[in-house]
Amino acid sequence: MTSIIDVAKKAGVSKTTVSRVLLGSDKVKPATKERVLQVIEEMNYSPNTAARTLASRRSMNIGVISCYTFNDPFYSIVSEEIYHICEKRGYSTLFVVNRADESGHKDPIDILNGKVDGFIYLGEGSVSRKQLEKLVKMGMPAAAFKTGIQVDGVIEADIDNVKAAYDGTNYLIGLGHRRIAVLTGKWNNYETLGRLEGYRRALEENHIPYEESLIFDGEFSYDIGLERARDIIDTKATAVFCFNDVMAHGFARGAKDANYRVPEDISVLGYDDIIFMNYGPYIKLSTVKQPVREMGRYLAETMIAEVEGKSVELRKIFPAVISEKETTCSV
Repeated sequence: MTSIIDVAKKAGVSKTTVSRVLLGSDKVKPATKERVLQVIEEMNYSPNTAARTLASRRSMNIGVISCYTFNDPFYSIVSEEIYHICEKRGYSTLFVVNRADESGHKDPIDILNGKVDGFIYLGEGSVSRKQLEKLVKMGMPAAAFKTGIQVDGVIEADIDNVKAAYDGTNYLIGLGHRRIAVLTGKWNNYETLGRLEGYRRALEENHIPYEESLIFDGEFSYDIGLERARDIIDTKATAVFCFNDVMAHGFARGAKDANYRVPEDISVLGYDDIIFMNYGPYIKLSTVKQPVREMGRYLAETMIAEVEGKSVELRKIFPAVISEKETTCSV
């Protein structure tokens, strides 16, 4: 079994330096830290968590609470990145699926308090404002990812949903589309509301009327995207902007079933840039790309830094870009 001494020898540093790297100390030069972390990964070294806990008075666990199961492709990627970063830094991750708006569920704070050094919440509905404020008062590090809630002292990562949808709509308009249907997420979801606002602004700036008849509720669901395809096709839209890739794949399948060609008969723009292998034939979907893995890494790295008492950037808005592939074309 690889020991900390083995790691120190291969990295050409002292045992103390390796310990400092594992504890996230800022007393180690960046180049040295990178070399030690590389050796740790190469040797598959796993530090003794019990010993580190005694030394640092930490549990070396991070709680991750999501309102989505691991079947959700977007949040699965975020969770995977959090897990890998934590593992690399010697922390374990404790995952809990929870919906703050459902009664009968025990509060994850009560379940995990004393067992974790910080809480990362994923998705709107995973946490309430009251719960985040409670953690801040407790002095417990907390992060909120795409919850739609901003609380002072809580780490937050997101994109500008209004701008991203504005850019996506302008991209389709630039291809010559003027009759653009929208397949939204849940109506009361803050992401849906922001993206609809961006869509509306782009239409207005290009002197294109906003038509309620072109707005369809998609619930962020593949099955709903599939079901709505026929109705959207009947509107004579030349393009559809789906507010996530799951719905876009569902719509593309529905269009094919209706003998409509994508993109020759109707262009399809998704949102997320997630590759699916379980939604029928693989298609190269044009989409508004969110930096999913980068956001997951930011959440984990910032959480660990705060746990270890370092100064952190509590709020970061990531850029979204248009990723043009094979489901959009000009008219």
